[in-house]
Amino acid sequence: AVVSTQSTGTLLLADNGIDAHDKGKDRGPYLCAKIIRRWLTCTQYLEMCDLRDNQIGDLAAREIMDGLMDRKTAGLKSIQFLVTCRMDASIYKTIQTLGKKSGKGSGKKKKRKKK
Repeated sequence: AVVSTQSTGTLLLADNGIDAHDKGKDRGPYLCAKIIRRWLTCTQYLEMCDLRDNQIGDLAAREIMDGLMDRKTAGLKSIQFLVTCRMDASIYKTIQTLGKKSGKGSGKKKKRKKK
């Protein structure tokens, strides 16, 4: 796992085995998600979090979703949040909606009028 400093604001945890597939380890993703939720809620420097290729499941995904909602309620800027879609479809959709960067540079270009 790579955890960067506030200068880059990136948390990269892609494909780190954060899943519930090992015997007796079904609470691991949930506990990890609780820590990430706390960080989402409190840090103003986070710009992107990547949890792709980790089978976190519905319970942990709900924690992530709630953390993104807490962040929005607290008035913190939105972040890019990447997860694998193997979870409840409504939770995945909410994470995708809340986990998109917004504001300037959102990728949309204005059409120019022809003269």
